Amino acid sequence: MRTRRKIPRRNPSDGRYNGWTNYATWRIRLEVFDGMDDGPTTAGECEEFVEEIVLTDIPDGLAKDWARAFLSEVNWREIADANKDDFEEFNRLDDEG
Repeated sequence: MRTRRKIPRRNPSDGRYNGWTNYATWRIRLEVFDGMDDGPTTAGECEEFVEEIVLTDIPDGLAKDWARAFLSEVNWREIADANKDDFEEFNRLDDEG
């Protein structure tokens, strides 16, 4: 028997998803950047990093078009800001001990 995984929902009052701008932003941050201790810290770097991972091995066609459409919804600046905060915190904790 399959179990249903509880998926967080969008907050209809403010349009946000799990505290993030939208589902795409939350999902990319969770799946790609969560747990990293170093990495891209500008919106452009984050976008390039993810596009390299996601789009490189997908042949041209419908799947690649869907992936591009999904990525176009991501708030890259929000991810970059979160990365900066996380990396600074990691480095501070690392320096302490």
